Amino acid sequence: MLKNIIKNFSAPDSRFRGAPFWAWNSRLELDELRRQIKTMHEMGLGGFFMHARVGLDTPFLGKEWFEAVKMCISEAEKLEMTAYLYDEDRWPSGSAGGMVTKNKEYRIQAIAMTTVLLDDPEAVYLGSFAVDNDGIPESWHKTAPETPGRVLHFYTRHSPPESWYNDQTYLDTLNPDAVKAFIKTAYEPYAEKFQDKFGTSAGAIFTDEPNYRTALFSENAKTVVLPGEEPPPPPQILPWTKKLPELFREKFNYDILEHLPELFYSLNGEEFSRVRRDYYEMLTTMFVNSFAGQIGKWCSEHHIPLTGHMHWEDTLTCQRHQVGAAMRSYEYMQMPGVDMLTEHWQIYDTVKQCVSVAAQLDKKWRLTECYGCTGWDFPFAGHKAIGEWQYALGINFRCQHLAWYSMAGDAKRDYPASISFQSPWHKKYAVVEDHFARLGAVLSEGQDLRSILVIHPIESVWGWKSETITTQQDMDEEDQKLIDLRNCLLGANLDFDYGDEEMLSRLAEIKGGRFTVGKASYKAVVIPEVRTLRATTLELLKKFRDDNGIVLYTGEIPKHVDGIKSPAAEEFFSAFTGVTLKELPDALFPAREISITADGEEADPVLSLIKTGSDFRTLFICNASHKLDLTEQKKEPGVLERNDEFPTLAIAWNSSGKGEIFELDPDTGNYYPVVSSFKDGKRFFNTSLEKLGSRLFIETEKSLPVSLRPETFDEKYALRLPHDPWSYRCHGPNTLVLDRPEYAVDNGDWEKADYILNVDNILRDKHSIPRRGGAMSQPYTRQNREPKKLFPVKLRYKFNADHLPEKLFMAVEHPELWEFSLNGKKFAPSDDGYWVDPALRKSLLPAELLQQGENILLLSTLYHEYHPGLEAMFLLGDFGVADDRLTELPDTLLLGDWCKQGFPYYADNMTYINNVDLPALPDEPVWLKLDNFRGVALGISVNGSEEIILPWPPYTVNIARYLKTGENRLEITVYGHRRNAFGPFYLDEPSPAWVGPLQFKTCLQNEKQLVPCGLFG
Repeated sequence: MLKNIIKNFSAPDSRFRGAPFWAWNSRLELDELRRQIKTMHEMGLGGFFMHARVGLDTPFLGKEWFEAVKMCISEAEKLEMTAYLYDEDRWPSGSAGGMVTKNKEYRIQAIAMTTVLLDDPEAVYLGSFAVDNDGIPESWHKTAPETPGRVLHFYTRHSPPESWYNDQTYLDTLNPDAVKAFIKTAYEPYAEKFQDKFGTSAGAIFTDEPNYRTALFSENAKTVVLPGEEPPPPPQILPWTKKLPELFREKFNYDILEHLPELFYSLNGEEFSRVRRDYYEMLTTMFVNSFAGQIGKWCSEHHIPLTGHMHWEDTLTCQRHQVGAAMRSYEYMQMPGVDMLTEHWQIYDTVKQCVSVAAQLDKKWRLTECYGCTGWDFPFAGHKAIGEWQYALGINFRCQHLAWYSMAGDAKRDYPASISFQSPWHKKYAVVEDHFARLGAVLSEGQDLRSILVIHPIESVWGWKSETITTQQDMDEEDQKLIDLRNCLLGANLDFDYGDEEMLSRLAEIKGGRFTVGKASYKAVVIPEVRTLRATTLELLKKFRDDNGIVLYTGEIPKHVDGIKSPAAEEFFSAFTGVTLKELPDALFPAREISITADGEEADPVLSLIKTGSDFRTLFICNASHKLDLTEQKKEPGVLERNDEFPTLAIAWNSSGKGEIFELDPDTGNYYPVVSSFKDGKRFFNTSLEKLGSRLFIETEKSLPVSLRPETFDEKYALRLPHDPWSYRCHGPNTLVLDRPEYAVDNGDWEKADYILNVDNILRDKHSIPRRGGAMSQPYTRQNREPKKLFPVKLRYKFNADHLPEKLFMAVEHPELWEFSLNGKKFAPSDDGYWVDPALRKSLLPAELLQQGENILLLSTLYHEYHPGLEAMFLLGDFGVADDRLTELPDTLLLGDWCKQGFPYYADNMTYINNVDLPALPDEPVWLKLDNFRGVALGISVNGSEEIILPWPPYTVNIARYLKTGENRLEITVYGHRRNAFGPFYLDEPSPAWVGPLQFKTCLQNEKQLVPCGLFG
């Protein structure tokens, strides 16, 4: 209702604010947890997901764990925040940190095809088939296992243990008993302790990337050979579970064990297979009923929403591989969600699938796990852009990836940036949260309005070529068909929902010339190119067409019904209208709800969302700032490389003509009047969209308290920044990164300098110790274990000083485990607090041991398999850096990259200070336009005024009211980041599309790759 929008837009509460994954990745201390919750509250965040991550040293689901959860829920209540639960140690959800899969019957299983008989007590033999032809098998017959010639043997086997699952395995998510055990282990204890908080201060529980395919599994793959080829292309393994043959026979009335080769190959060269289609239908049904079905029911009964997302939910071929059909699991989630990684993944279908189900089944909240893998230097503009395009497609709640509890060890490489106190911009993050809170307060009200339904073609991919023989090119081409259709519709501002065929068979009906699915109602249905449709779908479409509904199809008519060759589809399609993609938008004109045009053409990069209520309608439009015709949807341009903008947009919005249009400003909470006209059932008005811009409108008969619309930038009144030197103020110490020591192991000779993480791998390999990394078993599983042996390790860092600052600090992890000497003299490190994170302890280097020229810092320890490992260290202080030498700080900075002016590794905010002389005050506006900078955001202060934050484009501000006659002090703060202190450094490019543990561990060159920072003009 409108009153809810007005109330919540004015003062949005925690429900509408982001709640990041809070990575519990060390030993949990209650006071530190409490401190970090307070910080998140100050950042404008609405809550947090308590999420076990790599490095956890408090036993998962143990006594101390639940004490921490209890305290966090209590602290959240005090601050009117929400504490959210998470059901797993790391991910994917299912094994409860390996506790469930200690029972072998609950371990994930696979069917493996081999050309040799296995002598493996763990393997269960299913059958053998003789191949009837040469080359890639196209025909076969069942035979005895000892038959000579080309024979394929089939086995099932449980997955072997892996360190990622704490030396256990992933769950058999196809087995309902296994999932019941997971519920008992990971859900019931929360209910026993916090049931009275469920759905309130314990707001939801997150399940992360469940699937039926994870870890099907390298050990078996080694035995598999594709006949006639060497080496074999992996994998020749597919999902399985013990009861699958029995349930398959009941559902499809034939025995899958008689058709096993057809899961891997194409019978008689036929690209489409009923057997494969039925196999994936069986997997999907078992997975959905077993996992999401059971857990969703439990959550409903315990009054706590189930949220989270499926694994590999993005494309058709990915879904077949991992979850069958993602949409069917969303049905059982009270708060369905998606995962949108990096700034380059603009995978609209992921969101469309989730939001379609939410609209059809009236699920108010739709979550995105966002910003993962973007790196330390991801700007506020990126937070806005990536969040907004998803909101424009129907998402309304952000779970940011990631806020670290600690940066110790591998935790600091766990997909930065940390959206918490470790990032130097965290005190300004409330500007992002306030924006999205107001946006979410409006867009979470009302019903989605989309009048076009697209039949989801996943079942055609189920029966397509076996995933064991498809190439990446095959999969890309297969996925592209739907991408092209989706881009055609969205690019023409024709929003739509997807309809899953199985769900349609239960939920769809034809009412009054509308194709209804639950709460959603459609004027038109589009059938993409498919190989098969269900008979139930064809009957629904026929009824809709008979009731004068619009049914369009693209591409060839399917040759199969329910996976079986049949001419029936052709008979049904004779009543439908075939169109090309070029013709499709015009054919859908009767179902168009809005037109958004620039120069008479639909604005391709603009996405829109319409929602309706009893006394309002809202419209949100978002400029993705690049055209949707790109095919590589995981390689979209970086946010700051998207430049399309629209000085004028004409909007024609279907309307009853009642009421007026207002614009809502999520940045300020203001309402502005909009001049519009009404004719022939449409509301007409104009607007504009800046680069990465958005607009929010509401149509209502009620009056709203309007404000004056703010002025817009005018180039002729722009103030040019001084190009002479600027004074500056560092917000933190300058930094020199030490990460390439010489090293000695076992009291041996000194080895040449190498990257510190390489050194860690070398010494672990030498002593047959598993390498460290995100996949290692958790520290809490290794508590109280004594190391098998200790061996000495020495690190020798050399640094040169042309200038020695008054105080020079080092920052190092676990100083208590090391002995230190500087220029041949031992010293005991002091504890002078921390830098960036409590794991990085600051210690003042003894001034009397430092010298101009070369300095040698020696570290010695006794290493073992449970040692926390080798990490970079840092020198901190008031110094400059040139060619990795300590120098004097520069007196001033010029506009341009501060990395080249003495601050290559600086990892904090920087304020530029200059004076502007005005002989008289101008009568006109005085604009600053500051879009040429490198950092996360900008802050502006004039003559000591309160700081104005410029978080995203257009980076303009009118400063006239702060000016005075004569000299004016201008302070511009570039809010920085930690990228140039923590990396990743040693890749071929400074800004990889994906930033995660592997990128930090990879060393392709010896020179550090840095990113530019600073005010450029």
